[in-house]
Amino acid sequence: MARYLSQKVSLLGTLESNLRELQGYDTLAYELIQNADDVRDDEGKSAASKIIFDIRDNALWVMNDGVFRQRDFERMLDVNSGDKRNERDTTGAFGIGFTAVYQITDCPEIRSSGQHWRFFPERDENNIEVDDNVVTQGTKFRLPYATNPESPLRMRLKQQTFDVSKLDEFQDTICKAVSFAALFLKQLTELEVRRAGKVVHHVTRLADKDANELLVDENGTVSTWMILQGDFEDESQRLRSQYPTIIEDKKHSRVSIAIPEHELKEYRLFAVLPTQETTKLTFHINADFYLLKDRKRIIFDDEYQTRWNRAAVRTVARIIVREFEKLKVFGYQRLWKLLNSIYQCSLSDPIDDVFKELWKP
Repeated sequence: MARYLSQKVSLLGTLESNLRELQGYDTLAYELIQNADDVRDDEGKSAASKIIFDIRDNALWVMNDGVFRQRDFERMLDVNSGDKRNERDTTGAFGIGFTAVYQITDCPEIRSSGQHWRFFPERDENNIEVDDNVVTQGTKFRLPYATNPESPLRMRLKQQTFDVSKLDEFQDTICKAVSFAALFLKQLTELEVRRAGKVVHHVTRLADKDANELLVDENGTVSTWMILQGDFEDESQRLRSQYPTIIEDKKHSRVSIAIPEHELKEYRLFAVLPTQETTKLTFHINADFYLLKDRKRIIFDDEYQTRWNRAAVRTVARIIVREFEKLKVFGYQRLWKLLNSIYQCSLSDPIDDVFKELWKP
């Protein structure tokens, strides 16, 4: 007679595995920015416009002006659920982003929508303590620094303690991440870093869709970006018909490029937030790319995901051709560098021949 068994998932084992791929304080910042940028109200409308990182002596506080819905709390109960994968206009997909906070804390806390949650993942059961009917405003994360190397969680997750003597370096990393992340966000317009309540870094983004222009005010210095957009809707529909049960409904075919008024040292591929993929191009590219689990790399070696990603990159070439007249504002020398960078990409980068479309008659 057959016997039936149930498989179990180890919470700590899952956290340890995910945390290996979510290292870096910039990754921590990106995950919390993404969380705020994804916040919706019960009607699905954008709910957050500002995020604040406050680096204090004993904890990192992260605050935004959106609020958790009940479904957002429920997601916190199911690590790795990937529930956001099918919610439109959200960036999250894997359900592992919050894990990044365990780089610096053993006991994260969330205050939102009248609830206060404290997490104790080292406990076998009852590992979330919830207080209801708490006075809250917006959403606040409190991440008390993990400073005890012998704490059960540090030892189980194989994580180092947080070095409070290096708060200045931590602050610099968060500031740089905030500046870099601002470019393609969907709803956040203000990002701020504080040190013990005092503002040390402030970024405001103001998009002018009609002028295809984005102004980014960083501590009073305003930079201008030309934003050009396109899509690969026809090709995305063909891919959906070939892979009808695989490509998520929320996956969109919009592609944007951002060209700075002044040249930068490096340019990257973004999936709303920056990845670690750099190119020889002289502009940033943003698309709804398929990413590896760590969200730092873009997939270029899998069938349907690679086809989707390459379709997004091909769209960049079409955008450049279509908007060529607008690019003349940068002058001959800069325009030549831009076109030459595309040619160099077609020779050596992982996105290789997709840019050769530019050179077709």
